[in-house]
Amino acid sequence: RSNIIGIGGLIGIIQDAGQSGTHGGQIESSTMDGKIQAELPETSADVNMVSYGIGGVVGYAQMKNTTKASKIRDCVNHAEIKGNLLTGGIVGKLDGDFQGQSGLSSGQFSAIANITGCDSDGLVLCSEASQVSSLTGKYFGGIAGYTNYGLIYKSSSASGRSQGFSFDASKKNLLLGTY
Repeated sequence: RSNIIGIGGLIGIIQDAGQSGTHGGQIESSTMDGKIQAELPETSADVNMVSYGIGGVVGYAQMKNTTKASKIRDCVNHAEIKGNLLTGGIVGKLDGDFQGQSGLSSGQFSAIANITGCDSDGLVLCSEASQVSSLTGKYFGGIAGYTNYGLIYKSSSASGRSQGFSFDASKKNLLLGTY
């Protein structure tokens, strides 16, 4: 894929070096505080064909689901993150290759998961209204804005808790886009 764009609080893009996922990097026990406000290029492409993302820890991640592949483990996001598409508390967009496997133990799931033990309590918001003809205003989440065959294990989100945010009718103008 060309045009890979990742805007992250700690790392913009993480990608496995080999097709087999044997040369991965690891982001572990890292914390993001502060605020990220970013805008990705508008696109009408299929979401599975786009390599974009805005995230508290990593913007865009392309990782295999093997024991030696890249991993994001035990990271925390406290930052407020505001973007126009593909925005998440830990990662904006995650492309993995998990096909679902029955009979795996907890330890096996943990070993092949792309994201394990991560928590996000930063506020994740959309900066633009949802557009019918593009990805603008779509794909927002507490852990990941969008994941394609990714595996997230034992992670949690409480969006806005670190800023003491609570939603009521007076704040409905903050909820642009499609969540």
